Amino acid sequence: MKKVFVLFICLTLCGCSTVISDNNGSSSVSDNVAVSGYDLSIKDSDKNPSYLEGEVIELSDYDIDITKGGTYILRGSGSGSVTVDADNDNVFIVLDNVNIEAEDFAAIYVKEADKATIILEGDNYLSDGSKYLQRDDNDVDGVIFSKADFVIAGDGSLNVSASYDKGIVSKDDLIITGGGCLFLPHGTKPNILIDFIMEIMKRRKDAKKMRKNYDKGTANWLRWDIAQLLNKLVINSLYGCMGKVAPSIQQ
Repeated sequence: MKKVFVLFICLTLCGCSTVISDNNGSSSVSDNVAVSGYDLSIKDSDKNPSYLEGEVIELSDYDIDITKGGTYILRGSGSGSVTVDADNDNVFIVLDNVNIEAEDFAAIYVKEADKATIILEGDNYLSDGSKYLQRDDNDVDGVIFSKADFVIAGDGSLNVSASYDKGIVSKDDLIITGGGCLFLPHGTKPNILIDFIMEIMKRRKDAKKMRKNYDKGTANWLRWDIAQLLNKLVINSLYGCMGKVAPSIQQ
């Protein structure tokens, strides 16, 4: 049975939202309060300094492999999958009115990266087939599947149609945001908690790097795994309303 998810990222939202996919493929979205009176216009340079210098990729029926950090602007239609395997780099993918109809795998698969960010421009459509041909040890089961921190942002729309199983799956942090969580609304004063949250995120990243130095399940591996989980707990407790770049209440 095909499941369809429609995601609109609106500039009237000044915070971030979290999507949780259950085993039946359904999703729930928790949105922060919409705030009026802000100038939430977002420039291309706000999204990423190298946005205008990003590599433009025209989609086709061939798979696309992204192996290093940077900005990649996808356009057009195709049936090939997009795979990100960029070690510890940050990857920005701009979906600019794309239609990806993957036949036997996820439309977008983030295998490894420090963080992958999807920026939506216009109307975008992603879908999969009813059967997957797995490509590695990961059990990929979503139209969008990420093993890294994953962010969806921008002022466009994303339509996800799942035939195999789930719509959007992230095995690490998943943040869906409008103008306020990733980008600073013009003319507003930054939230003083942002630096604290970023420091905790850095500590978690460092703990995860230390964990890789030891075999899984050993005492030292467990020590660093607990450390990164504790930092994750603090981050998850703060990045909602309190983690907005711009506070909800201003003079």
